[in-house]
Amino acid sequence: MACLRVENLTKVFPKDVWALRDVSLELGNGERVALLGAPGSGKTTLVRMIAGLEEIPEGRIFLGDEDITDLPPTRRNIATLFHNYALYPHLTVYRSLGYGLRLRGVARDELDRRVREAAQLLGVADVLDRKPDSLSGDQRQRVALGRSLVAKPALWLLDEPFLDLDPQLRREMQAEIVRLQAILSLTMLFVTRDPAEALAVGQRLVVLDKGVVQQVATPRELRESPANRVVADLLGIAGGGGNRVIIPGRAPRK
Repeated sequence: MACLRVENLTKVFPKDVWALRDVSLELGNGERVALLGAPGSGKTTLVRMIAGLEEIPEGRIFLGDEDITDLPPTRRNIATLFHNYALYPHLTVYRSLGYGLRLRGVARDELDRRVREAAQLLGVADVLDRKPDSLSGDQRQRVALGRSLVAKPALWLLDEPFLDLDPQLRREMQAEIVRLQAILSLTMLFVTRDPAEALAVGQRLVVLDKGVVQQVATPRELRESPANRVVADLLGIAGGGGNRVIIPGRAPRK
């Protein structure tokens, strides 16, 4: 069964700027999908529409069996993390992790249990009483991730969350995302402009260009059979239009 189903989303900005053109996709329960596209391809617009932060003039969005197209963000069981995440400087890690739960009126004992479980899972249990300015970049990133996880969302949207990190920390957080998603069996849509990151994180990839879905495939399928030149160029490989691409060190298929 699909956790998320997007049907024929279309969005046009003023001066006939097409953000999305008839975009449809599905994410299965517990699936990890990477949405790959260059800046301006429509990735963030798609994420904002799914999250309820952008008007949907045409198309429908379903979470499980429920049509959430017209629901406000607070009524969608979706957690969203953008790359410009912000931790409140006056809040401790504990209060940051529990902030969303407090807004939802979660009972104190349940809030405490969820916060401590998330902190343990993310490796920040020993800094719960500290504030952001005393944390390392790695710890701040983990707290931001945890804040989006404690509500136990049906869908986890991450829009280029590691864009501003140095390469080493970025690789570490990519591995952490994969680990967390597997442990928690979350359905996740991970948005990136970096082909290497998309291939490292996604079980399947959705390639978006100028608001149009170009290909949906596994990392291996994309490498070996890019649907067209746009996909091949984005991945930095030769081929396109269904041509096979030989991965170094691997014999081509017969």
